[in-house]
Amino acid sequence: MYAARWIFFLTALWLMSQAAAVAQVEVLDDFEEGLIRWRGDVTMSVVAENASRGEHALKVTFPPGEAYSGISARDIKLDWSGFEALRFDVFNTHGVPIDLNVRIDDAESTGYFSRYNGEFLLLSGWNLIEIPLERLGSLDISNLTAFIIFLVAPERERTLFFDNFRLVAGDEPAWSEGDFTGEEVIDPQESLLRESAIQEATRLRALVSIAHQRGLGTLEANIALITAELGLDVRPELPWFRDARAELYEYVIESCRSAAEKLAELDTNRTECD
Repeated sequence: MYAARWIFFLTALWLMSQAAAVAQVEVLDDFEEGLIRWRGDVTMSVVAENASRGEHALKVTFPPGEAYSGISARDIKLDWSGFEALRFDVFNTHGVPIDLNVRIDDAESTGYFSRYNGEFLLLSGWNLIEIPLERLGSLDISNLTAFIIFLVAPERERTLFFDNFRLVAGDEPAWSEGDFTGEEVIDPQESLLRESAIQEATRLRALVSIAHQRGLGTLEANIALITAELGLDVRPELPWFRDARAELYEYVIESCRSAAEKLAELDTNRTECD
């Protein structure tokens, strides 16, 4: 009887050790302390919104036009030995996909081909980014020197939320996974309308610039651009407009097209008079 109990005890210990070996997680940053352990040519703040784990996330706003705008680990552990993958969660607030780039260096990195370079497509809403550490090739994962996340020359200002940076070995336990149950579902057709609205507003903005150079009046076009800004960046974020986003984008498309046509007609009449 005692022998049976001893065997049961040893078996339980072995199973517990196996479970511990299978599932290992180290959280690198979850922003719950309110600290920013990153640096970069962006606007950063720890906020209580769009968090995948806990109550806080890092809100990052990338300026338009910058060639390599991003964040670099400043006070993040860069000894990743003993783990199999890096994972983190990103919330894309925009209705269009965004290309996200990741760069990882060690002390021997001397250029593009001697470091890790990864590109990930962020869809609207939540995205889980996973980088198996075997993809880092010959990099010394026990002594990494740089961990950089960036966008390449975004045409418009972009805001992303980052959370739950962690290292994982084995099957990740539920407690460390990101909770995406509160994800906002974005209609694909709505995303296409938004992209069309952005294109029409961009086209009209370029025509207004040309009209100014030619001395043409642009009051109506300027009003359309102000309306477009409200319809693209302000009203869609208000709770009472969220069920009417498609209508907002359709209105922006129509108003910008109409203003562009009138500018073209005005330029044609001016040319004929000259």
